[in-house]
Amino acid sequence: MSPFLSICVPAYRNVSSLHRLLRSIAQQRYQDFEVIVSDDSCSDELEDVIRAYQYLPGFRYVRNPRRLGSPANWEFCVSLSRGDWIKIMHHDDWFSGPDSLLHFASAAASTSVPMIFCSCDAYKGGAEFGFTYSPFGDRERLLGSAELRPYELLSMNRIGCPSVTLIRRAHFPGFDPHLIWFVDVDAYIRLIGAGDLLYLPARLVNVTYMSSDQITHTVGKDLAIGLRERVYLLDKYRLLVRREQAWPLVREWSSMPLPLLVRAILQPRLPSSWRTRWWLLTSLLGDRLRHALARLAGALSRPWKQFLLRLRRFRS
Repeated sequence: MSPFLSICVPAYRNVSSLHRLLRSIAQQRYQDFEVIVSDDSCSDELEDVIRAYQYLPGFRYVRNPRRLGSPANWEFCVSLSRGDWIKIMHHDDWFSGPDSLLHFASAAASTSVPMIFCSCDAYKGGAEFGFTYSPFGDRERLLGSAELRPYELLSMNRIGCPSVTLIRRAHFPGFDPHLIWFVDVDAYIRLIGAGDLLYLPARLVNVTYMSSDQITHTVGKDLAIGLRERVYLLDKYRLLVRREQAWPLVREWSSMPLPLLVRAILQPRLPSSWRTRWWLLTSLLGDRLRHALARLAGALSRPWKQFLLRLRRFRS
């Protein structure tokens, strides 16, 4: 018989973090789940940790014969699961308390939505408490595309990392292999298209941010990657059909270095139409030109205003 929940842990090195996550799973009072760990490490350093947790329900450990990388390892880990609902947990995140899974499972048993997500506490480097992320307040509610606009997710991921989500298997969208930085946002956009999402205000998961071991931390230093992936997603989901959705992004990007913008748009390295790229390029250049002309007009008007002020003083 298949379990209700599948906890999928795509792991890569980081022994202490994986131990903390598995320990938090072992403390769960809810037990109708399975645990799958897909190890993408280049060595056997995680195997001692794994041996200590083989008693967990439906525990399965797979060491990848060759490194898959992210997000292919996420996809592979999910492919090994059997549960009705998929709970991805990155190895450096962990459950906040022994009833976290029970809270998720209770919500899942009473809803027809494709995805549930919760609030979380974020820890810098996985150790120092940084902040609480409650993106939609302290009330449980259904959220549709009116509040989770796909184009806004390209500026701010209001859902959060995959560890705060629970996805119904029948609606699991898979992960786009073209993406690194916005791979979770891409999946969320497709899930939003499948129906309302359920938001749980409880902080059921603790997440790590600003860790040198995280792919997103490394990639986040390269602004070109994020820009290219945004262009790709704007084209993939035809988000430029409505210009009011695109202009906030244009205004956000126009402060970035011009050579970076031009390279990211004209050399995207990801499939996107010339029409999308041309509109973005001309819009960005036009916005920068308007700002430059406004600054120039302000600079030219200052001496004239000073002259008029002096003239009034002289006449008085």
